[in-house]
Amino acid sequence: MANVQAAWRTREQIEQERETQAWASLRAERNRRLAETDWIMLSDAPVPPGTTQEQWAAYRQALRDVPQQPGAPWDVTWPTPPGVVTEE
Repeated sequence: MANVQAAWRTREQIEQERETQAWASLRAERNRRLAETDWIMLSDAPVPPGTTQEQWAAYRQALRDVPQQPGAPWDVTWPTPPGVVTEE
């Protein structure tokens, strides 16, 4: 007979698993956003009109800093890519 106790988890274990999954999800999204802009960092790559390579480098650094935001992994503010107009 299977050990039934192995299926039960404490509230603390469940919360730890949720937090681990939230961190993994946050990092996956951050890595996806970084990968989307990898090409911009090539020395011979043209940057999108109205932006500079320095702006993109700052954006990518802000992405790397997302896990250090207070409230992470649950409540983070994603940086806006250069050249994107936001309504305020």
